[in-house]
Amino acid sequence: MRTKINRKSDSEYWLDLILVFFVVSAIGWIWEVIVVWFLSGTLGDRGFLHGPWLPIYGCGSVLMIWMKEHLPEKRWIYFLACVAISGVLEYVTSWVLESVYHTRWWDYNNEPLNLNGRICATNLLIFGIAGLFLAYFLYPRLKKLFAQIPKRYKILIDGGLGTLFCIDAVFSFCVPNALPV
Repeated sequence: MRTKINRKSDSEYWLDLILVFFVVSAIGWIWEVIVVWFLSGTLGDRGFLHGPWLPIYGCGSVLMIWMKEHLPEKRWIYFLACVAISGVLEYVTSWVLESVYHTRWWDYNNEPLNLNGRICATNLLIFGIAGLFLAYFLYPRLKKLFAQIPKRYKILIDGGLGTLFCIDAVFSFCVPNALPV
């Protein structure tokens, strides 16, 4: 296992991970809007929150980046770890949302190899592949892009996005986005 990670500074590393969280959360939202549009022919906001982000994608991406830095340098192990973390994250998120709001935001009961309709093998494989794409293609490019942003601007961007996200989360807790399955 790798123990030493090359970083400019721990604070900049975390500032970059916060940016990754928001970038991938937005990519996830765009992805789901397109998939639903393709499958149903209707455009609509996706997810529990009202803003253009799906934090499950952002959390998953941050966890995947962290795992890549702490797992042995074997892609198949990393792939399996991405599948596992995606499964746990998606299952727990589905369960919590359903427990609190008594409705589902997604349902895989019609998919083969599903677990209580909360996760399914097809999506877990897609998330495993997406984890490889993130670690070996997207994140290295984002790191280069973020390296060009001065630290003080990263703090402002992270703070601004974090504030908007928190406002959205508090509002959505009281009035969730009503587009469950």
